[in-house]
Amino acid sequence: MFLLERQPVIVIVLQILEILFGYLGSYSIKKRNIFIFYAISVIFTILMFWSVGKTAAILPVATTGIRYFIFIFRKKYKTNLPLYFCLLLHVISLVLSIGSSFEDLIPSVLVLAGCLIYWFLDGSKLKGSIFALNIPWIIYYLICGLYVVAINTVIQNALVGIAYFRLKRKENAKHKNIKEKRR
Repeated sequence: MFLLERQPVIVIVLQILEILFGYLGSYSIKKRNIFIFYAISVIFTILMFWSVGKTAAILPVATTGIRYFIFIFRKKYKTNLPLYFCLLLHVISLVLSIGSSFEDLIPSVLVLAGCLIYWFLDGSKLKGSIFALNIPWIIYYLICGLYVVAINTVIQNALVGIAYFRLKRKENAKHKNIKEKRR
C-alpha cells in the first residue's frame, strides 16, 4: 500500500471512477454503450491527469472524449467524415504536443491509433487491438505515478486478452461451420 500513500485521496478516487466507467464500457456488448461509458470515463481521466500535473495528456484525452461522443451516433453516418474530423482533432493534439517531452507524446499517438481501431474494427480484431494499445498506456500510467490505474489496466488487459481468444475461437468455429455447410 506504500504506492497509495504518496497520492492525495482525490487522485485515488478519480482513478477508481475512471476504472469503474472503463469496466462498464469494456463489458458492454453494444458499441454505442461502449462509447457512452468510455466518454464518461474520459471526464475522470482528464481530471486525474490534471490532478497529477500531466496537462500534456489532457488535450489528447479530451479529443478522445469528443471522438467517443461522435462515434456514439456512428450508425447514423453513411460516410467516413466523422472519422476524418476525429483524426484531424487527434493530429492537431499531436502537433500541439510536439514541443513536449517524449513521454508527453505517448497519449497523442495512442489516441490517434485508437481512433482508427474503434472506427474500423469489430469482434476479436477490436479486442486484440485494444490489448496491444493498452500496453503503452500501462507504461505511461506508471511514468505518471498513477499506480491504481496502471494495475487495473494490467488486469483489464488480461480480461481483454481472454475475451479476444474466446471471440477468436468462436469466429473460427463459425467460419469452419460455414465452410463445412458449403461442401
